Amino acid sequence: MKVFAIGLEPHDDLRQSLNNFAKQEDIKAGFILSAIGSLEEAKIRFANQDTSTVLITFTYFLVITLTAYGDS
Repeated sequence: MKVFAIGLEPHDDLRQSLNNFAKQEDIKAGFILSAIGSLEEAKIRFANQDTSTVLITFTYFLVITLTAYGDS
């Protein structure tokens, strides 16, 4: 198993940054081991819904856990 630690800059798009990193490192499948940080905007898709809801705040959303799985 390879482990990578990456950091993002303020205003970076989390999902796009992870996708770009996976392409750059030729990662075909992986998972998020741990994450911490904050987001200015979050998009969430609730169960049994076809569309996402965008959450916006004037401060920040604190990320204390992040779960994701992806494969190409």
